[in-house]
Amino acid sequence: MQYKFSWLNNHSVTHLNSLLCYENHIFKYVGGCVRDSIMNKEFNEFDIASNFPVEKNIFYLQNKGVKVIETSVAHGTITVILEGKIFEITTLRKDVSTNGRQATQVEFIDDFYEDAKRRDFTFNALYLCPTTGEITDFFGGIEDLKNGHVKFIGNPQERIKEDNLRILRFFRFYAQYGTNVPDSNLLNILKENAPLLKMLTKERINGEIYKILNGSNLSVLTIMAKYDILQQFLTPDLNAIDNIDNLRTNNSQVNKNLIIAYINEDYTNLTNFILKKNDIKEITAIIQIKYFIEKYSPMEFNEICHLIVKYGVCNIINALECLQSKHVNYRSLYCDFINKIQEKSSKQPNITGHDALALNIENKHISQCLEKLSLYFWLNPIRSKDVYLKELSRIYTLQTYI
Repeated sequence: MQYKFSWLNNHSVTHLNSLLCYENHIFKYVGGCVRDSIMNKEFNEFDIASNFPVEKNIFYLQNKGVKVIETSVAHGTITVILEGKIFEITTLRKDVSTNGRQATQVEFIDDFYEDAKRRDFTFNALYLCPTTGEITDFFGGIEDLKNGHVKFIGNPQERIKEDNLRILRFFRFYAQYGTNVPDSNLLNILKENAPLLKMLTKERINGEIYKILNGSNLSVLTIMAKYDILQQFLTPDLNAIDNIDNLRTNNSQVNKNLIIAYINEDYTNLTNFILKKNDIKEITAIIQIKYFIEKYSPMEFNEICHLIVKYGVCNIINALECLQSKHVNYRSLYCDFINKIQEKSSKQPNITGHDALALNIENKHISQCLEKLSLYFWLNPIRSKDVYLKELSRIYTLQTYI
C-alpha cells in the first residue's frame, strides 16, 4: 500500500534521506510519524529504522558534517536534528532480555519483520519507504488503526512483562484512536498486571497520563477505573468519572489539571505521578475547594468570597466547574456563582505593592493588607480606585494596633 504524505517532500526530510543513502543502506520511517500521518494527525518527531549498525550510521553522518547525538548507542539509537526537526534513527534489533522497563540486552539484526515483533501495538509497526511511499504492514496495523482497535503484537502478557508502561500506553492510544470497547480478556490481563505500574518512575507515569488526558476519548477513564488502573496512583471518584463528558460540555477550555482534580478524591497522592510543584498546588487547591463546597452546600456568595481570597479566582471557578458537572441539584447555584465571580473579577482594580508603599505601608505588612483589601472588594459593591486606596490605608492603620 502506497501513501504520498506531504512531509516526505519537506526539505529537512529529503535532506536527511539523501544523507542516509550510503552503500546498500535500507532505512524506513516507522512508528508515530507513519501512524499519525494515516490518521491526519500532527506529530513532532520522526522515527527511522535502519539496517546498518549504529556505529556505521554515526561514522557516515559525522563524515557528512552532521551533528549526531548518541541517544542510546547500546540500544542502537542516535538522534539528528535538521532545520528544527528531530529524527531518531534506530538500528533493527531484537530485545533479548528486558527488566519491565527497557531492554537490558539486544541483538542487532537485518530483518524488518523481527524488528516489528518487538514493538508494542500493531499500528506502531508500520514501516514507510521514503522513496516509494509504500508501507509495510506485518500485523494488520492499518486496518486496526482505521477501525479503532488497539491490539498488542503477539502475546499481551509477554509484551507487558517486557515493559510495564505498555499498560498505560494501551489506554493512551485508546484515548486517541479507540472507537470500540476493548476486549474484556485483554482488559483483565491489564488489570492483573496493574500493580506493576508502581515499579515505574513518576516521570514515565506522568507522561502517559497527560497524553491520555489529551486524547479525544475520555471514556477511557471509566474503563481504567473499572479495571483498577487509575487506583494504582490516585483515588478515583467513580461518580465524577462517569460524568466526565459533562465537564467537557461545560468548559471548552478544560485543562489536564482540572480533569485530574475532577476525577480524584484525594490530594495526598498527587506526588505519585505529578512532577511540577505548581501543578500539585493547583490540583490540591481545586480538590480542597471542591470538598469544602460539597460539604457545606448550599452556600452564600459571601462564603465563596472568603474562598476566593484564600485560593484565587481561577481555582474557585475550576472547582465550581467540577461541582456543576457532578451535582445536578446545585448546578444553577454553582453556575450563578461562576457568573458573579467572572463579572466582578473583570472590574477588580489593579492595586499593587507600589500603591501600598506610596501610602507609607511597611513592607512586612503589604501582603496581609492587600489580602484584606481583596476580601473587602469581594464582599462589597464595586467602588472607585480612590475608595480602595483609602480602605487600604485604613486597613493598615487598624493593623498597626494589633
